[in-house]
Amino acid sequence: MARTLEQDWEAALAAEDQLKAEYARCMASEPTALSAEERARIRRLAGDLPALWNAETTGNDERQAIVRLLVERVIVTVVDDSEQVAVEVHWIGGHRTRARLTRPVARLEQLSTYPELAARVLC
Repeated sequence: MARTLEQDWEAALAAEDQLKAEYARCMASEPTALSAEERARIRRLAGDLPALWNAETTGNDERQAIVRLLVERVIVTVVDDSEQVAVEVHWIGGHRTRARLTRPVARLEQLSTYPELAARVLC
């Protein structure tokens, strides 16, 4: 009977050790909450981004790293195979910026104003 109790006790201790290790791994992967001081420091750094971006010592690699930290994804859509392009930037904080741009095209037929141009030429 004592041997069975000892085996059960050892199994319970092993299970406890395993649960503690699993909990420690889980807690290590969880992000920690920022303190008020850390938040204030991040806000100050965010105010310095234009200066950092325009500094002579900031290279293209660093600018690219900054963009990767701020932008989640960019969606570029060509409108009807024309020169018109819709761009949507998804920022890390959830904000989205939309813009329309003009791209170079290979053929005049790709221009969104081609029907009007052709009508003017044919008149």
